[in-house]
Amino acid sequence: MIAPKIGLYSADGPEYAGDLICGNLYDRLDEVIDDVDHAAEIVEPGDLVDYFAPLPTNIDKYSRGSVLIVAGSAQYPGAAIMAAKSAARAGAGYVAVAAPDACANLIRMALPSIPVFAIPSDSRGSFGAAARMTVCEIAKKYSCVLCGPGMTTSAGAMQVVSGLLELDVPLILDADALNCLAKIAIDGIDSNPEMYRREQPLVMTPHYRELSRLVAGDEVNDLGTAIAAAQKVVWAAGSDNLVVIAKGPTTAICGVERVLLPLSGPASLATAGSGDVLAGILAGTLATMRDEMDRWELLYSYAVALHSYAGFAAATEYGEKSVIATDLIDLIGPAMELAAKDALEDLGIMDEGSDD
Repeated sequence: MIAPKIGLYSADGPEYAGDLICGNLYDRLDEVIDDVDHAAEIVEPGDLVDYFAPLPTNIDKYSRGSVLIVAGSAQYPGAAIMAAKSAARAGAGYVAVAAPDACANLIRMALPSIPVFAIPSDSRGSFGAAARMTVCEIAKKYSCVLCGPGMTTSAGAMQVVSGLLELDVPLILDADALNCLAKIAIDGIDSNPEMYRREQPLVMTPHYRELSRLVAGDEVNDLGTAIAAAQKVVWAAGSDNLVVIAKGPTTAICGVERVLLPLSGPASLATAGSGDVLAGILAGTLATMRDEMDRWELLYSYAVALHSYAGFAAATEYGEKSVIATDLIDLIGPAMELAAKDALEDLGIMDEGSDD
C-alpha cells in the first residue's frame, strides 16, 4: 500500500493486519502525501533522535526542570507515588508532591528523595476546601505541574483544577483532573473553551471513557472516534499550546494542526496504574524540554514511546500477563536506551562499537 489506513491501527485492526509494509510507489511520494488530507502521521523511531542528547556538564537539578505532582488521596496514595517516581526517572531534576494531608506521610515514606507538601484535606481524605490557594501558591515555582492521578473528584479537587488552569505554568491534566473538568462543564468542555484556553502549554491525557465524558457523551470506542473527539476539544480552544493525548491500544497525540501516532506498547500496559506512570513520564519530559515549543506533539510522542518501550522491557522481564505498573518505573532508563538504539538504526547510524 502507498500509505497505511487508520483501521489498521484501530480496534481489532492490528490483530488481523500482521506486519505493515508501505512501498514507495512514486518518486515524488512526499509531495503527494503533503497535498492530501490524512487522519494522522506515524512517528518513526528516527523522528525522535533529537531527544536522546546527553546531559550537558554545566547543569544542576533546577536547570534540568522541576515538576510538582498534585495528586493522591487517602483512597489512592499510590497514584501520586508512581507519577512522582516516573517523572524523576524521565529526567526531571527536582520533583515534589502536593497531596492531601491524610496521605502525605505515607507518600513521604515511599519517596525518601522527593519532598511532599501536606495539603488540607476533607473528611474523606481528598483535597479540601482550603487546598486551592495552598496548591496554587506552591505550583508557581515549578517548571511543570501534573494534576490528577488519584485525587478523586471532591469539591476541593475541582477547585484545585480550576485554580491551576488560571496559573501561568505548563500543566498536564490526567485522570481525576479530567473527570473534574467533565463535572464542571456538564455540556462538554468543547462548549466551554474559555475554561481551558491558556497561553502556557496544556496537555490532557484521557483514555476513551474519560474522553467521552469530556465531550459530554460522544461515544469514543476506537481510534477514529477518539481522534474526532480530541480534535473537537483542541479546535474549540484554537491554541497551538493545547494537546490532547487520546490513550488507547494505539495512542493519538492530537494538536491543532496535526495528529501523531507514536509507537504502540504491548497489551501488558493495560494494567491499573500504567496511566499514572505515563503521566509522570510526560511531566518529566515537559519539564526538561520546555524549549520544544514549535513541536509539542512530537515531544509528547517521545514520552508516549518511552512508556511503550518500558512496557516491552517489562513484558520481557516478567512475562506479558504478569506486568504491574510499578514494574515500568525502573525500566524507564533502559527504555530510553532501547528507543535511542532504534532511532539510530532507523536513520542508518550505527553505534561506534558496532561491527557493521
